Amino acid sequence: MTTYVYGGNFEGIQSYIYGTDKLKEIVGASELLNEICSEELFDANNVKLREEFGFDLTFCGKFGIVQAAASKLRIVFEKKDDCKKMMKEFPEIVRNAVPGIEFSQADEEQETEDLNTIIPAAKKKLEEKLAAEKNKPSTLYYPNLMIVKRANRTGLPITGKSDDPDEKWLDEANIKKRKMADYSQERNAHKTLTNKVFFGNDKKNIQEDFLSKHSLPVEIGKISNENSFIAVVHADGNGLGNLIQKMDKTPLKEFSKSLDDCTVNSAKEAFSEVVKNCGVDEKNNKELYPFRPIILGGDDFTFVCKADDAVEMTKRFIQIFEEKSAKDVNLNKNGGKLTVCAGIAFVKENYPMHFAYDLAESLCDLAKDKAKKLQRKKKLDVIPSCFAFRKELGSFAEDFENIKEKNKEFVFGPYAVSESGDELPQIDTLVEVVKVLEDNNPFKSFLRSWMSEEISNPDSAKLLRDRFRQVADEKYSKEYKRLVAAMEKLVPQEDGKIVLQATKDENKKSPVLDILTLISVAEKPKKETQEEKGGENDNN
Repeated sequence: MTTYVYGGNFEGIQSYIYGTDKLKEIVGASELLNEICSEELFDANNVKLREEFGFDLTFCGKFGIVQAAASKLRIVFEKKDDCKKMMKEFPEIVRNAVPGIEFSQADEEQETEDLNTIIPAAKKKLEEKLAAEKNKPSTLYYPNLMIVKRANRTGLPITGKSDDPDEKWLDEANIKKRKMADYSQERNAHKTLTNKVFFGNDKKNIQEDFLSKHSLPVEIGKISNENSFIAVVHADGNGLGNLIQKMDKTPLKEFSKSLDDCTVNSAKEAFSEVVKNCGVDEKNNKELYPFRPIILGGDDFTFVCKADDAVEMTKRFIQIFEEKSAKDVNLNKNGGKLTVCAGIAFVKENYPMHFAYDLAESLCDLAKDKAKKLQRKKKLDVIPSCFAFRKELGSFAEDFENIKEKNKEFVFGPYAVSESGDELPQIDTLVEVVKVLEDNNPFKSFLRSWMSEEISNPDSAKLLRDRFRQVADEKYSKEYKRLVAAMEKLVPQEDGKIVLQATKDENKKSPVLDILTLISVAEKPKKETQEEKGGENDNN
């Protein structure tokens, strides 16, 4: 029996989601993609969602949704006319519901009666067609007249008023993003990103009473800590593309569902362990959590959180993901547990979001590259999970490759979360050093001074280190020994004396920058004493 495979890909996801610095619009864009690329949209009983997206397609025959996640749609139709109808009408629905997104589609025939399966030959041809469609030039559709005024921020035709006092008018894309951000907070019965974080991937777990009292913010200022730092985190599964291509034991639909469940439920468990509410939102009188998921599905997890929570949240997500994937029969029989690499960008709350995401993504790539090299060197069964991080304060956004070249000796990570990355430094060890230093201001001051001197004058840095060894041993003997013992696990120490660089490493790499980063992003701003205030007044 001949069946007909439809494939649709949403392209340019990052530029669509991060094409603005307003968190509310970023959230709305992500929710729009989450909804239009979902099985719920094709459920005839889901009238409200279908009306919301203008989805009025009805099909004569049966169909099976093989994949509806990670910005990909794969549907097998029983009848050729239904497939052609989808090809003809769905792009218009996408253009109207999600203006500004790029979309490519293709179809292919296959010989099988199973509507939940795409056979390898048909899959290969379909992917080739989709790749060809992606390379064709496309014109983005924005409803407008030539004489229409343009939005100041985007340069696109305005179609409505803004609820933001700083700008009067908005284009169609940002109006829809904002509406979806508001609407997603009310859609208690659906798998919005908020509900996934609170309840996991099973719609039956959603508790409307809980949602009436708890929420996630859509404003950056309600996520940042007292120091005005936030963290943008991007986590991505390792080697999933190669695994899917080689997969022959599990149907794609079952694998995709298991992978999505594993990612979403891991995020939910990590969130419930790490993130605590930070007070009540004055607008809706709900308890607020300083956390906002941006992408959550497939093997991707991108989120914004308070800087203090980023390392622990990332670590626990990776650990839980590994544990769940090892237990899932649809995932582990294709090559053991799955692993994840991630990147964390620590930035101020007013830092451009798209630059922060680009930095997080490049840090994730750095972690992946290092982990793959370790896998090849050690002949490991899987790529070890790890993550890298960096604090960025400058107004000029620079690619991490350039940053790394300028500061080779201070790029110490990435950091492993389990023993499988035995050649990588462990994140728990770094955190242990940070805890030793948190209450020791003289030690922190020394590290900052030493790092500055090491960059500008290495000879002076050596003298400074030797002086510190002497003074610290005399005045802070107990704390100094704790610091040396903790540092021993990162850099081999010298007979009970502090060593700050890996001398056997040709680049003499040092973890000092990473240590100071974790201290500074969580450090509370120093409050002025009454004497300091008085001194200022006297000077005036």
